[in-house]
Amino acid sequence: MVVGCPDLFPADGVGCTSSTVPLAAGDFAYLRDTEKGLDAMPARVAHRSGGHCMDTYTPAIGHDVCRPQGVRRIEALVAPPPVAPAHPNLQGETAMSAAVTRAHSAGRMCRAVHG
Repeated sequence: MVVGCPDLFPADGVGCTSSTVPLAAGDFAYLRDTEKGLDAMPARVAHRSGGHCMDTYTPAIGHDVCRPQGVRRIEALVAPPPVAPAHPNLQGETAMSAAVTRAHSAGRMCRAVHG
């Protein structure tokens, strides 16, 4: 079983440049597309080898680094210790666990390529 990566950046590619997400506005769409490509690789390998891939990207859409605390499931790029920057927070880990559990229980495989 391969567990995919959650959505880190806004799905619409529009950024939220701030002191906690210090990226140029034009970088967001590129980073989103790069993340989708990287996330699709293990899904393709799992699919080809008969393994299962659990989609945690789709349930994380709308909970990216640009969302306010309490909504975001991925911490900002600049975060105080002990927070891990650009990693799932407790809400994110809980949501990923629930997505994996639901998909595994239903015997579903994730899409080979995110749309």
